[in-house]
Amino acid sequence: MTTTFAALPCLPARSKTRPHGLRRAAQWLATLALAPLAASAQVATLPDAAPLTAVYDFSALAPGSYTTFTGSFGAVGFTASQMYAGSDARLVRTTPAFYGPGFAWYDNLLFASGIEGVRLDFATPLHDFGAGAIGNITGGYVMTLRLYADDVLLGSVSASGSAGWQGNSGVTFIGAHSATAFDRVEITGPAYGFAMNHLAIGQVAAPVPEPASAALMALGMAGIALAARRRQRRD
Repeated sequence: MTTTFAALPCLPARSKTRPHGLRRAAQWLATLALAPLAASAQVATLPDAAPLTAVYDFSALAPGSYTTFTGSFGAVGFTASQMYAGSDARLVRTTPAFYGPGFAWYDNLLFASGIEGVRLDFATPLHDFGAGAIGNITGGYVMTLRLYADDVLLGSVSASGSAGWQGNSGVTFIGAHSATAFDRVEITGPAYGFAMNHLAIGQVAAPVPEPASAALMALGMAGIALAARRRQRRD
């Protein structure tokens, strides 16, 4: 007796060149996630303070010596600390009435002496920062601003002044814009010290979605991709 088996219908082989809808959605989401990393991290010099919108001019800081202090640019808090260089290192909130005509705001000045510089750590990442500064020397001086994100140096900018604060006709503005948001800046100047009469920030970085929100977004996008694939099968 001969036994006959009915032929089973052959399922079409899945194309190896066409990714599954969920896989395609995952690839798309991964591309979005990596996009900020691919963005330019170049730091550009701000020619003036026009893009800066929130100012801290030291008027809220009591006169005296500091190793660190806290402040805020509106809703953006920061911590300032001296970058140590020697036993005489100090940050001094003072009134520069006898330093000459170098400042626009005589009652709001922070003098940095015997230190490598001033470090500012921000509670919210930024894209723009600037400061008004002047060197404690007679003759030319250079101020440098370095920007960091999670302890990674993004870049730096420098600005030159023509004279020290004795007889200088104005404060040197130094500012920078970064395509990648930064959470720390370091301001350095001449070895003899320098002074700042204001700090300012501009664009604040957009908040990062919470993990739960990001997971919901990924799930929703995967669902959309799966529905699209089923619609293609029906067609």
